[in-house]
Amino acid sequence: MTSDLLPNDSYIKNYSRWAKGGWGMLITGNYMVDPNGLSGPGVFLVNNPAVTHEAQLERLRSFTTAARANGSKIIGQLCHPGRAALILPGPGWCSKRNIAPSPLRMPIGEGLANRGLAALLFGTPREMTRADIEDVVDKFARAAKTMADAGFDGVELHGAHGYLLSQFLSVIKAVKTVVPAGFIVGIKLNSTDYQTDRSGLAVKAGHAMDAEKQLQEVIQQSAAIAAAEVDFLEVSGGTYADPRMARGPPKSTRTQNRETFFLNSAETLRASFPDVPLMVTGGLCSRGGMEEVVAGGGVVGVGRASIINPILPIDVVLNRDVKDTDARVAILKSKVPCATNGGGGGIFAWWMIRGVG
Repeated sequence: MTSDLLPNDSYIKNYSRWAKGGWGMLITGNYMVDPNGLSGPGVFLVNNPAVTHEAQLERLRSFTTAARANGSKIIGQLCHPGRAALILPGPGWCSKRNIAPSPLRMPIGEGLANRGLAALLFGTPREMTRADIEDVVDKFARAAKTMADAGFDGVELHGAHGYLLSQFLSVIKAVKTVVPAGFIVGIKLNSTDYQTDRSGLAVKAGHAMDAEKQLQEVIQQSAAIAAAEVDFLEVSGGTYADPRMARGPPKSTRTQNRETFFLNSAETLRASFPDVPLMVTGGLCSRGGMEEVVAGGGVVGVGRASIINPILPIDVVLNRDVKDTDARVAILKSKVPCATNGGGGGIFAWWMIRGVG
């Protein structure tokens, strides 16, 4: 967490480590687009009104210079947390009031205690007006322009984990009108919109729904996004209400062996949109698993394994001196305080991020 919500020396140092690893593309964590919509500690803010534009560009350029030092592309992840914005009083990384397409409170679990905690952490969002929607679209576009000016190679628009990005097409169009030719524009989607629970029902926003119906809704949404000529789609999963990005859905032995938490959803999207590069992120930790995704026409997204070994590509995956049976990185379960479980995925994620450096 930095007082000006911009990358500090420690953050830049971490990306300098990854820049030496032979990664084709580095995607940052959350860069918020709205000073009134922050998701919690550790986030950054693009176009912070409390910092001059020149000072922001200088800091961001220091970051992109370090991240691109050895040829990797650097992609900034832009998001607005919507109803998932924390509203605790006092901290500078919290919001005064969150907004959402509908005034539904963020669920973080069953029971009276969790409902009370949700009310404390998130409150009840204000329903967005047309002016709110236009303002959010404009903020995404201005943030993308700032990132392009600062030397980023592209942006990823974050629509996963319950975050607010319901106006996909408007945002994509607005972003593409202000960035230079060749600037990468990707989308991050939430696979748990159509992942099933043990009963075979899809779970969305804490409510069980027909899995097939949810799958068709996501495919329809993705079709419109694909038609807008985005450069890639990333499939991830989980919300604060159901943080599968942390623990994954119930998996069969076959799915476990194929390593990725979200392979089923990725395969469905890949079959529906074969011309759009699809990135699968979740649980990949071996050369064999990564090669399987690439052989299917996908792009490999690596998270925790890259933290354990920042130079994983040149050290292991692309190093043919390492046998296939040894070309993997062990992902050990981290012991986290029990208190992180009560606050949903946001507090869990914050605890895990502390281990990066």
